[in-house]
Amino acid sequence: MPERPLLIIPSPGQPIERQKKKPPWPNIRLPSRQRQVQRLGPRFTALQETFEARRARLRIEAAGTTPEEVLVLETVGYVEDFLAAVRNIDGMEWLGEIEEEDIPPDDDFFALDSQGRRKPEKTLRGRIFLVFSNHRALEQMLSLWQRWQRGESLPRGLGKWNHVFAHLRDIRPWGVRDRLLETGVLEDWKERMEHNEEILPCEIELWFRRDPDMRITARK
Repeated sequence: MPERPLLIIPSPGQPIERQKKKPPWPNIRLPSRQRQVQRLGPRFTALQETFEARRARLRIEAAGTTPEEVLVLETVGYVEDFLAAVRNIDGMEWLGEIEEEDIPPDDDFFALDSQGRRKPEKTLRGRIFLVFSNHRALEQMLSLWQRWQRGESLPRGLGKWNHVFAHLRDIRPWGVRDRLLETGVLEDWKERMEHNEEILPCEIELWFRRDPDMRITARK
């Protein structure tokens, strides 16, 4: 056996570009509680109506089926421990998150300089959170929202939702807007059709569920 064995060195490849460090979260001016209630109240009402309509339809079409929706929660600024907030609601399941950059400021969310003055040219950062929710989980979230808008303390273990509601920019069911409109796929399809490409490849949307039984059910 040689004293110094040969080392197999792989062929050199292209160097990986060093990932640039993301800038820190800017100091953001958030809407008041009253303004958040004014902005988001109709969205929560519409969300509840969507669930009720689906539950009524499933009651007719498939007795015993539990209605579920994927919810989209858009936040501006840094939201601490969102995953913990979701896990403490029974029936709500975190699916993933997408970081948003270059969010245009408006009269409700905008950046502040070190002196507390508005920086109208400064874009914002935030996140899009995707969660599964059944009707029971939605009812609990709506109850938390109602308590928050009245300025009441939230139950033990659910205080993280104070931070979520304060930073919430939008809440809605996952729909066409999220599947297609903001992905560029519609423009791609249109261009392909103009070039007489009649067969268009596409992907089937699947959500990875934490519960193995739910994963099996989704495959059927």
